[in-house]
Amino acid sequence: MQHRDAETLLEAHVTHELNRFQGEPLKDAIKEEVSAFYEWGGEITLNDLTNPEDIFNVIRRNIIEKPIPEAVIAMITEDAIKVHEVLQASDALTEEILPKEHYDLFVEHIIGLEDLRHEITRQSVNTSIYAKLISHVLYDGIKSFVVSENAVTKKVPGASSLLKFGKGVLSIAAPMLEDSIDTTLRDFIKVNIETSIKGSEKFLNSALNEELLNQLASEIWEAIEKEKINVSTQYIDADFITSLSPVVCGFWEHFRSTPFFTDTCKELIDYFFEKHADKKVTLLLEDVGVTEDVAIQEACETACPIFEKPVIRKYLEQRLRARLESFYLKAE
Repeated sequence: MQHRDAETLLEAHVTHELNRFQGEPLKDAIKEEVSAFYEWGGEITLNDLTNPEDIFNVIRRNIIEKPIPEAVIAMITEDAIKVHEVLQASDALTEEILPKEHYDLFVEHIIGLEDLRHEITRQSVNTSIYAKLISHVLYDGIKSFVVSENAVTKKVPGASSLLKFGKGVLSIAAPMLEDSIDTTLRDFIKVNIETSIKGSEKFLNSALNEELLNQLASEIWEAIEKEKINVSTQYIDADFITSLSPVVCGFWEHFRSTPFFTDTCKELIDYFFEKHADKKVTLLLEDVGVTEDVAIQEACETACPIFEKPVIRKYLEQRLRARLESFYLKAE
């Protein structure tokens, strides 16, 4: 083949291929290729394409082992700050974001978890902070009842004055006695705190029934439904988000390296293959809503505007020429 003829054929071929990547020819090509893929996918199964081990290896390399680039962390932080700014500037109301019917359904499901509710109560009342709270309430309540006016002293003529007089005399005559009473009272509460906690757990489980929780949920809704969603953003700022970013990333770095994460990934992959390994690829795509028509439409809507851009057409021409030159020119 003469060099001039080869160049002429090369240019004609490049022009032909370029014309296929625009307008109606591109749409026709997309439709043809997608249809061919779906016809082929109707003949093969997921098991024909891949297996659990290969899928896990992809996850292992790219999620478990690959370090998170600093640029990615910076982008995530910047995006979080931008979302915060959008929320701050928003006038949207809670009821616009979370409709009442969806809120009610959420509440219904949460309240229905009675066993979980009881477990949360049990865990909460058995914490040291709850014990301190109960101790303080009991101590403050008992002491206030003893040394101040109360329903009993008010009903007994002169008892209130006598109590005040006696308290004053007691403080003068025996200044250490009040401290002794405090110590005795605290010791009594300390000895009986476990019983008090058990009693409060039973009370909470009984009091926090579905009727009361639904009433509480309704009161919360009435309080927040007309609130702007930007109200909650006032409690955090960009500095907080920036400082939180390395904490979250540090947790993710650790969590993904744990046997728990690895085992969970393997279990999920194995489970998916147990259910779908013998399904046709086309059927799998259709199960998640990606039908042939949808694939053609989305491919056309996405690809056509991209291939119309001059910078893309220039790059495409360069790549087509680079591939075709090896046939038309270097074969001489």
